[in-house]
Amino acid sequence: MTLSSMILKTKKRLYEDSFSTSVYLLGFLGLGHVLTASIRTMSLTWSYGVVATTVPVMDVSDHLGKDYATYEDKDSVYTIRAQTPMLILGDDALYFGSTKAFTENFFQIHDKVRIPHIDGSPQVTTLIKQLYAWQRERKLLQGIEKHPVALLLPGEQWPMAVIIQIMSAIKQTNTYQEVILASMLE
Repeated sequence: MTLSSMILKTKKRLYEDSFSTSVYLLGFLGLGHVLTASIRTMSLTWSYGVVATTVPVMDVSDHLGKDYATYEDKDSVYTIRAQTPMLILGDDALYFGSTKAFTENFFQIHDKVRIPHIDGSPQVTTLIKQLYAWQRERKLLQGIEKHPVALLLPGEQWPMAVIIQIMSAIKQTNTYQEVILASMLE
């Protein structure tokens, strides 16, 4: 065996296409993935907005019969009214008053009660005493009966454990049948 025949055999052996088809296919798929990801990234918008839409609503009163036409909404004990007590757990104090005091008469200070926090913690026992006195005063002076529901609106910085303790303490006094956790007062 001569040197030239050995070199020729080596060249033939190195030139065999055993992996070239799979390598080309894998490279093509990889290139396709990179191109798809880059085109998707370029087509994404960097600003988002609200799209106004209308939802079609159909009047179904004709299809429900006489019962629907004569239906009257019964006044539930859990209906939230303007005189429903609202408690707000703020950064520096607990505030309470009627729902009307925090919605319509927001800037008037005479119809709200403020209980400042001591060392950053809400004073729940003081709150319970003040709530009881406030309800008694409302009944005597304004003739407003005790409402069975209270709304609790905590700030976003308060942990759930504190909120649950306040709700539990208010409910244990049997002053209110339900304490409803509220959010997003605007």
